[in-house]
Amino acid sequence: MPIIDYQDIVDQLFNPDNVGSKNNEPELFDVYKGDVKSENNEDGIYTMILYKGTKILHALYPNKKINNHTKKGNKPLKYAKGKPQYTIDTNPFVVSIGVPYRDNKGKVFYSVEIFRDYDKKIEVALVRDHRKDGHFQLYEEELTKEFDQHSLRTEVDFLQFQDFTKVEKMIKKYDKENYN
Repeated sequence: MPIIDYQDIVDQLFNPDNVGSKNNEPELFDVYKGDVKSENNEDGIYTMILYKGTKILHALYPNKKINNHTKKGNKPLKYAKGKPQYTIDTNPFVVSIGVPYRDNKGKVFYSVEIFRDYDKKIEVALVRDHRKDGHFQLYEEELTKEFDQHSLRTEVDFLQFQDFTKVEKMIKKYDKENYN
């Protein structure tokens, strides 16, 4: 997942107390390492590498390997998450948000779909299998927030980068049980 609030993380790290001792190329880079509180990403220890004597960022990364696919048996999902889209129906007032999962040829095999029925005050999320038009439900909960077009657009844009690891594990398991 991309580091969305990188500017805040960089500001927290850029402190003389965070100058890292492990630096393989001290003549080229300054290394900072420290504990960071992040609004949109996972809190933890981050490493920042700047070009020597400048404030130009070379690299920024969390030290915790969240998506380490090198572990035995932990193969990545064979579908890529696509660009989220939404539609708004007015009668009944329902917002539908879809996040497609495509193969390497661009064909949609799965999609995560969220339906917000503002008349019934309920939100339902499911994963749709486009090969056999089947689905399995992720959750159903009471809808407590009011409709806001601006926040909806922001939320849909953010879904592109949001961590769907748990859902992707369910898709992977479902795919294996139904197609392998």
